[in-house]
Amino acid sequence: MAEMDEREETSRAMEEQIYWNQFESTKHHFFQIMANSNSELRVPKKFGMKFPMKLGETIKLRGPTGDIWRVKVVKTEEDVLLRKGWPRFVYDHLLNEYDLLVFRYTGSSSFDVSIFDRNACVKDLRMLQDRFESKPHFFKVMNQEFRSKLLIPKKLRIGFVEKMGNTIRLKGPSGYVWKVGAERAGEDIILGIGVRRRAHTLSSQQLDQQI
Repeated sequence: MAEMDEREETSRAMEEQIYWNQFESTKHHFFQIMANSNSELRVPKKFGMKFPMKLGETIKLRGPTGDIWRVKVVKTEEDVLLRKGWPRFVYDHLLNEYDLLVFRYTGSSSFDVSIFDRNACVKDLRMLQDRFESKPHFFKVMNQEFRSKLLIPKKLRIGFVEKMGNTIRLKGPSGYVWKVGAERAGEDIILGIGVRRRAHTLSSQQLDQQI
């Protein structure tokens, strides 16, 4: 019996070694359940120990909407913690205690984050798009990158690139309209000049089709 237990333990150790050392790093995941504190998130100890060189001082988290949040990593002798920038990720995704987060490593200190509620159902924040009556429309979660530029989603760009000018009009909740500089990069449309000055007053934007 002791010999069998030893073989099983050796087999598990070999499987673990293969997983961490031979599998592509992009196949590695970890999950955490949200605690009642929003100030930091503790990375599982084993993941932090096996992945120290993969986690820089700052990591990128891509949420369900496709937007990216930059979060500072603090490493101690005992833990790897996500701190500065994490409270914003929590706030923007309406995270609650007992929500389940699955982090999938995608390379270059970046993770895709899937979010599930306490009932183990996907928490799809894109459903917030239904609040807008105009079509087509799109939804963006506010983050630091958005304060300087905004990339219009591909599905909205189809049939739209050719007829656009150098400016696009954005209508805020109050009905006031701003003109914002638009730049074409291939098939991409990037809103830049003017976004930074108006970001603090706009929580959502609708494209004015008369451009």
